[in-house]
Amino acid sequence: MRGFGCLVLLLVVLGVSGYFADQALTAAAERSTAAQVSRALDADTEVEFDGWPVALRMLRGTIPSATMTATDVPLEQEGRLDSLNIELTDVRVDLADLRKAGGRRLPPARRGRFVAELGESSVARILELPDAVSLTLDRGVATINAAGLEVDADVTARDGDIVVSLTGPLEQVLGGAEFPIDLSDEPGGPAVKSVRIDGGVITLRGALEDVDR
Repeated sequence: MRGFGCLVLLLVVLGVSGYFADQALTAAAERSTAAQVSRALDADTEVEFDGWPVALRMLRGTIPSATMTATDVPLEQEGRLDSLNIELTDVRVDLADLRKAGGRRLPPARRGRFVAELGESSVARILELPDAVSLTLDRGVATINAAGLEVDADVTARDGDIVVSLTGPLEQVLGGAEFPIDLSDEPGGPAVKSVRIDGGVITLRGALEDVDR
């Protein structure tokens, strides 16, 4: 019985040691990936891996999923994303990859999704609205006020872009009827699938089309 008890104790010790070793390696990998993604997005990013044991899965080449969150993310065009949440599935991350600078690329994965928020000031900058023109976002409506004229603009997702559409007199004031916002040059190649407006922000949901390359 004493030998059996020692064996059980040894297995428990090995199991606990393996668990904490995996936690330590996972935390190190998350920090390294966060640094890589922060460079890609030019914004502080937090990364969380899912799929215990992560360290063993890394040695086998694929982690089931990763969640990445960032705030105040600058865009290639004027403006910033107030917040960005990325979910990657079947992420290909290894220690060699984590030592590389990575450029403006996200870790390769089989599939990627995102949720992002654009605030009123960012939308106004992206659309290059003059200072005299105000924009509000609330209850499903984007309202633009210029030269005493106020209209509700349609904001839709079309072919991966966000499209702000105007009708009436403001077409002449602002010099156009449609203003597309293209995010495809951002890391991961975001393609917007749906748009929701409320509380001063546009919430974007979509797919990352370049993470599998």
